[in-house]
This record gives sequence, C-alpha cells and structure tokens, in this order.
Amino acid sequence: MKALKSIINNKKVLVISFAALLITVLLLALVAVVFSPDQGESFEDDGTESSVEQDSVVDIESMFKPALEPVFDNDSLVDEPVLQTENSNYILAKIYKNRRQYDKSNHQFDIASQVLSGKYTDSIIYYKMENFWNLGNFDKVLELGKKVSQKNIPQVEFLKDRSTFELAINKSDTSLLNSKLKQYESDYNFKRKDYEFVVTYAYLIYKSGANYELASSMIDRAIMLNKNRSFYPYTLRGLSMLNTGKYEKAEKYFYDLLKMFPYNYRTHLYLGKSYYAQEKYTEALYNFEVSLAIMKSDVGFFNSGMAYVKLEKDSLAFEMFKESYNYNHKNVNNLYEIVKIYQKNDKIDKSILLLERVLDIIVENYGELGIVHKKYMKLVIKLYREKDTEKFELKAKEMIYKLCVIDPKDQESLEIYEEINREIFRIKEKEYN
Repeated sequence: MKALKSIINNKKVLVISFAALLITVLLLALVAVVFSPDQGESFEDDGTESSVEQDSVVDIESMFKPALEPVFDNDSLVDEPVLQTENSNYILAKIYKNRRQYDKSNHQFDIASQVLSGKYTDSIIYYKMENFWNLGNFDKVLELGKKVSQKNIPQVEFLKDRSTFELAINKSDTSLLNSKLKQYESDYNFKRKDYEFVVTYAYLIYKSGANYELASSMIDRAIMLNKNRSFYPYTLRGLSMLNTGKYEKAEKYFYDLLKMFPYNYRTHLYLGKSYYAQEKYTEALYNFEVSLAIMKSDVGFFNSGMAYVKLEKDSLAFEMFKESYNYNHKNVNNLYEIVKIYQKNDKIDKSILLLERVLDIIVENYGELGIVHKKYMKLVIKLYREKDTEKFELKAKEMIYKLCVIDPKDQESLEIYEEINREIFRIKEKEYN
C-alpha cells in the first residue's frame, strides 16, 4: 500500500513539474512575442508612405552600392556602446521621418552623419531629400541631390526631376514644364518602361494638368508594374478622380482601397477628402480622425480643421490648425486658415501679424513670393486697407506693387493699385485740412 502511495505521489510531482515547465515555456514565448523587435508598431517602410514613393518591401539603403558597412565592428567590442548610440540616432531619424516630423528627422540625420564618419552617407542624403520634398523645399532637394556620391541612382534622379517640375509650376515656367514632359515622352517612346520611370512620368503629367486622360493611362500602367504593391500609384489614380470632379467615383475608389490598405492613414485621409468634396462634412471628419488615429500628420490635422470650419466649430478648427503647424512649420496653409478665423471674429490686428509671418515663412522657404502666393498677398492687402490709416495704406501699396510685378497681367491688382493711390491722397488731404 505504501509503495502504491509512493508511486501516486511521484506521479503527482511529475505532473506538477511538467505543468510548471509548460507554463514557464508559454510565458517565455509570450514575452518573446511582446518584446520582439519585429512586433508592435513599425516605423520602417510599412506602407504608410509619405508623398514620396517608398516601396513597402524595399529598404532604401539597398539602393546604394557597395553595401553599407555594418554598424558593429566585431573585432572592436570596446567601441560597441558608442556605435550603438550612433545607430540609434539614425533609427530615430527614420522614425521621425515616417511620423512626418521632417525637421526633427533632418536634425537627427545630421547628428548621425557627423558621428558615423562617412557610413550611410548616400542613404542619409536621400532620406533628407525626401524630407525636404515633403516640406516643399524643392531647391534644397536639388542641392542635396548633387551631393550623392553614386551617380544615376533612379530614385535620386526621379526625385530631382519631380522637384524641378514643382519649382517650374511655382514659377509658372511653362517652357521648363514642357521640356521636362517632352524629355519623359521621348524616353518613354524609346521603350523606357520600368516602374520608377512610369510612375514619375504619370506624376509629371498629372501635376501639369495638361492631359488627365494620358495621366490616367500612365497611372494604370504604373499600377501594373507595381510589383511591391506600393500605395503611391493608387494615390495618383484616386486623386486624379478628385481633381477632375469625379467625387462619387473617388469615394467608391478609396472605400474599396481600404480592403488593400486598411491601416494606411492616407487611404482614410483621401476617402475623407472625397466626402469633403461632396459636402459630407461629418463623414469626412470621421475619416480624418481615423487617419490621425493610425498616424498623426500635419495633413490629417489640417483636413480635420477644414471639416470643423464647415461644421461651424471654429474653436476646434483652431486647435487642429495649431496641431498641423506644430507638425510642419513650413506649411503655411494652416496659419492662413487661422488668419481667416481671426478675420471672421474681427481680430484684424492678430490677422495682420499672423499673415505677415506667413509671408515671411514663404520668403524663407522659396526666396521670393510667386504667383502661387497671390491669395496670401491679396488677403493682407485687404486687411491693411481695413485699418484705414496712411501707414497701412502705404503697406498695402508696397504689397500690391509686388503683386503687379509678379503678375503684370492681373487687371484687378492694377486697379487696386490705382485705388490705393487715390486713398492715400484722400487721407493726406483729410489730415492737412
């Protein structure tokens, strides 16, 4: 009997021990899953692209040859902590980039570049080119493009072409626009059919607005060549629908696109834009908020602000525009909308101060005011004139003169210029009498 009890007790111990071992293994597995670097939120090329093309399975560094040197030197373990810090700067810069915090990203890339002593140089330059592209600083993109040591990297060349094209649009340089389009048309006719080329050609046609039918054809071809299922060509197709007034079609298109890219913040953003264009502001706001829940971005906050304006919730709109500016100090559209909220509430002095800051930012970014900035200039002229003093009429005269130089064919500006001269004369005559 005692022997039997002993056997039973031993079996219980074995069962308990086995159960404890199994629980331990499961816990270790769970910890491995939770804390694995491959799990959780990913900031690498995961489909949440910026407006610059970023293929979901291609690591940018792989574009540059020879292959990048390893961060850790196995023969020099003493240097490992320093190198680890350097690597974290590089990774942090990429995290900021994917979060659309481009100024912070560039700052971290600068630190990484200083301490890595030549490693990753070309890939850092390319990432910074993308950042400046997204900030709208196309001159800086071209300046950095000259510093890439390896020549004829397709992504670098296409980004330079897109920047040249954007600068031509900003300056209304039709000759440069046409020559760039002809260059791509010629290369295309000579059997240049790779994905990067076709998607850039589609982009140039789309941005020029010259031939949306041809742009649509090129976009379809780019999608066919899009083996990595990048989101970018799908974006162009949907946006071309929006820009040609096919709002219901765009709504259905982006709604269906959610099946392919359910966690891409831009899918929800552009679906929201489709609703907004149809004056469905509540539905638009919902999708903008979903976009922000997936990834906070200046465009997400900005579009939420626009929806709140339409829903007559100016205080909430004001907060959204402020958040948008915090994410991207170079985008002045958010400040322009705050100016209009001030103006609506008769805060003319605040409107003027902020709009003058907007114009300063534009000059800092572009070097000068251009035709594309006319709406800002015309609004500040209007606000100056509302003050009805000689001081502000003179400021209005100075600004309208700049506007006439930028666009001498603008008859309205010429008439305002003459009207301001008469008003200054009236004010002086009134003060004299």
